Amino acid sequence: MRIIALIASLFVSISTLFCQGFDWQTSPRYPYEIPKRYVGVEVGTGYTFQYGSLEYLEKDIGITCCTYESGTGIPIRFLVTGEEWIMPSTSVNIGVGITRFGTSFAAASSPVPLPNGELLRTEYQLTGSLTYATVSGGVNTRLFGSNLTVGGGLRLHLYLGGSLQQQEVVLAPSSYQFTGNPRSQVRELGNSFLDQPTPLQVEPYVQVGFNIPLSPGFYLSPSISLGLPLLSVSSADTWRMVDFGAHVKLMKGL
Repeated sequence: MRIIALIASLFVSISTLFCQGFDWQTSPRYPYEIPKRYVGVEVGTGYTFQYGSLEYLEKDIGITCCTYESGTGIPIRFLVTGEEWIMPSTSVNIGVGITRFGTSFAAASSPVPLPNGELLRTEYQLTGSLTYATVSGGVNTRLFGSNLTVGGGLRLHLYLGGSLQQQEVVLAPSSYQFTGNPRSQVRELGNSFLDQPTPLQVEPYVQVGFNIPLSPGFYLSPSISLGLPLLSVSSADTWRMVDFGAHVKLMKGL
């Protein structure tokens, strides 16, 4: 009976020791109980591929001057996050914070003949950023008993505001300048692409991460993710995004 009790005790000790994959026992004589609840912060950035059909209508002449179809951007995300390990290999998490999506589109204009025989070539550029309040929730699972994790979840983005700047820039000839005071090779244009923003964006995501124990009660978790917002940024235009992200979480056990 003593042998059975000893084996059972050893098994429980080993299970506790490697709960969540963290070996934080400071002494073999004094078992350390691995926390199941954590709080921390998450910061992230990455790359967004943006696509759609954003038509710029020149109101003075009543024609469509260009259509923005593809663009890119750099997202920045900051979240305060909480985590609960519901099993030694599975955790659920929730986060609240701010996400800012940068955006940059470009579209070439049709060449225009000049009196001197040269062709005027310009490019329309649309740049700016979109800011959202973000709430996220997800599930992560350790793979094969290692600290490598896979998971997924949902991010909800509530639109807070944004700003866009649109310009027409001369590409050639290098001597050409737009009329104005002062004359310039850059012309500022108005835009209405954020007049009807979608108020709530829904973004499912998947991710792969790795948990790195730092010291008893603390761990670092870098990850990469792929998110696909389901709705157009604007309810008046087709403007969608694919979000590739890199994130780091610093978590503290409670």
